[in-house]
Amino acid sequence: MDARSRARNLVATSEMSLDEIWLSYFSVGGNAGLFEVEAFIYGVVVLGQIDLMLLKCALTAALPPDVIV
Repeated sequence: MDARSRARNLVATSEMSLDEIWLSYFSVGGNAGLFEVEAFIYGVVVLGQIDLMLLKCALTAALPPDVIV
């Protein structure tokens, strides 16, 4: 599952809020703002390769080890 789908699923199932996803992403060095990350999750904008990698990293770090992003 790609980072966009996983993040959207986490928000939809209330496993993580959008704010938690963004804070995790920002804490690993992400540059996009909360609204940009939200727009990416819902397919409105495209994140650059580095920010996409950081989002995937943040999701992986924030989830239990048995969950694959």
